[in-house]
Amino acid sequence: MPRPLQVLLIASALGGLAPSTPADVVYATSGPFGGPFGVIGFDVFAQQSVGVRFVPTQNYRLDRIKVWLMDNSGGSHPLVTLEVRADQTSGGISIPSTIVRESWTFPIAAVGWVPQQETVQSSARPILEAGVRTWIVARSRSSAGMNPVWNWASQGAGFVATTNGSPEAWQPGGVGAVVSVVVEGTPWSPPSPDLNGDGVVGGADLTILLAAWGACPPTGDCVADLVENGQVDGADLAALLAAWS
Repeated sequence: MPRPLQVLLIASALGGLAPSTPADVVYATSGPFGGPFGVIGFDVFAQQSVGVRFVPTQNYRLDRIKVWLMDNSGGSHPLVTLEVRADQTSGGISIPSTIVRESWTFPIAAVGWVPQQETVQSSARPILEAGVRTWIVARSRSSAGMNPVWNWASQGAGFVATTNGSPEAWQPGGVGAVVSVVVEGTPWSPPSPDLNGDGVVGGADLTILLAAWGACPPTGDCVADLVENGQVDGADLAALLAAWS
């Protein structure tokens, strides 16, 4: 598995360490499901990870993720890792891939079976592409009975999968018991490859791109960073050549 970006973040129902800024809802279910026997959810522990899949309707940059978690340990605040993952197909089934686009590890705030909403803020701000399946995965190294629990939502549509052990062996859970999650982002449009604004993508734009080759400056515009990865490189050159006109 590629090494994910690890962010140690102590999150709470008040919104984590970083202040929240207004953003659009990319995907959301409702709060925790409650019935005559109380709230319920998926155990997240060393032998079981849980993932929920969504498909953005337009391009976004990820801002934050909110999940409802509770505690099987009775108050030890076990660690949980949330990951944004790409999708892959195995045997005709959509499952989370091993490509981790961003990751957060934090102790859950809940004590016992009283759900708390945890919020993680994105620093990498990966692009969530319209029509492209994306997964939010929760995993933990906790042992069974001392683990976080990802609450089921009372309402909402989604696709859930669980896995047992390592290597991962994902099993589709369908849409009958979707987890409680909110994904927020800012609408995003790719930068124009017409770098000089003359209505044509050509030699002048190529000259600008080559002159900016390398890491983007810490301040100021980086107009040639067409894929917005913080540097001007072969990926930007490919994007420019693909738009050549």
